[in-house]
Amino acid sequence: MEVNYPYYHPIQMAYRVAQQLICFKYSSQDEDSIRQALQDLKEQYIDGRI
Repeated sequence: MEVNYPYYHPIQMAYRVAQQLICFKYSSQDEDSIRQALQDLKEQYIDGRI
C-alpha cells in the first residue's frame, strides 16, 4: 500500500472535493453560504486537510 500511496492520495483528495462540489450544487443554501463553503474547501485543500 505504501508504494501506491503517492498515487492514491491525490485521487482520494479529488474524490472528496468532487463529493463536496456535488453537495453544494444540490444544496438549498443561499449563494453567500455556498461561497463561504467553497472558500473553506479551497483552504482545506491547500492545507491538505481534505
